[in-house]
Amino acid sequence: MGTSERIERERHAKRALIMDAARELFLERGYDAVTLRQIAERIEHSTTAIYVHFADKFDLFQQLVHDDFRRFDDALTRHAGIADPVERLQRIGRAYVEFALTMPRSYEMMFMRPQLKAEFEKVPPTSGGAEPGKAAYQTLVATCVDLVHQGRLRPGLIDPLAVAQAVWSAVHGLVTLQLRCEHEPELQWRSREEVLGVLMTMICEGILRPTA
Repeated sequence: MGTSERIERERHAKRALIMDAARELFLERGYDAVTLRQIAERIEHSTTAIYVHFADKFDLFQQLVHDDFRRFDDALTRHAGIADPVERLQRIGRAYVEFALTMPRSYEMMFMRPQLKAEFEKVPPTSGGAEPGKAAYQTLVATCVDLVHQGRLRPGLIDPLAVAQAVWSAVHGLVTLQLRCEHEPELQWRSREEVLGVLMTMICEGILRPTA
């Protein structure tokens, strides 16, 4: 590895370290209560080290939000090209849960801390014009539109937005319980894969028209 490549890798590693510390502090204390000095102290660096990567606290927060939602969008939209909307829905649901349980602190900040919502709303769209996280939701809605148009849903299920929002609510509920209660022994949680498999079966059997 050349010197320039090593420097670039170290730069990315330092940026990730700063963002991880910032995410933890935003979750612990809220956006307004966190300072760059506190973030620097968390990683045992000077505040100057943060200014190398970010203009100010809001710039750090903005990039953090975009990075987390970009990963979330990528995880779900990678399945957008699957022709069969039923298979696509199953893949999207599994990708959603996998993202949330693999990156729990990111997921918590994105969807489980309403006190950060006001700050999210200040974050401008990316250069492509899309708001953070919208691509993932649009992929889910488009899948439900295809299910409606192909007559794959049970009679009466004609609103793709309602179906998409119900599916989202179901997988979010599973994720929330897994993150909050998985380690409580009295609940006797089964494996994540087993519970996810049951959930996806319930979703599909609940919304899809029975086949002959």
